[in-house]
Amino acid sequence: MIEAARSAFLTKGFDATTIDDIVSVSGGSRGTLYIYFGGKSALYEAVVKREAVRVVEALSAALSDASRLSSFLTAVMDVATGEEAIALIRLVIVRCEQHDDIPDIFRQTIPILETLIVNHLWACVDFPQLPEPMRQALADALMMGIAQAQLFKLTGLAGQGDEAALSRQVIRHLSALIAAFERATTDQEGRE
Repeated sequence: MIEAARSAFLTKGFDATTIDDIVSVSGGSRGTLYIYFGGKSALYEAVVKREAVRVVEALSAALSDASRLSSFLTAVMDVATGEEAIALIRLVIVRCEQHDDIPDIFRQTIPILETLIVNHLWACVDFPQLPEPMRQALADALMMGIAQAQLFKLTGLAGQGDEAALSRQVIRHLSALIAAFERATTDQEGRE
């Protein structure tokens, strides 16, 4: 039922989706929906929670094979601009003002994703040893690059195939920042 609701909410929006739309696609009944979810709003919340879990799972799976910086950055950008992440953001945007629990789900999910990303970034075998302020600046730059790429995808400013170009741009900028920080660290060590 959650999958049917997800599809309907993403296709038609919350207001235009009816309980009958969800029930007809899921093969369930109105009674079952009301027993398990209590109504459309609670089902919407369940869909958002499930989508948040999907994004965390997708990121964890993608990062499991990414031990080098380039594969890590590609994996992060693929997940961040992928269907699950964009669907989660759309679901949150649509109902965050009308449903108090929806922003809370998003607020709880973001730190989990950030922690996964940042911890894995530091663990990349080819990530340079940098002072903490530089490491944090890199993490912040990556998170801003992700947000920018997601915004372009959400708004339609990124056309078909442009996601890859956006991802490459974020990767290029972060790689340049890492190289600049490495040079600055080496220069600083040379002066000491």
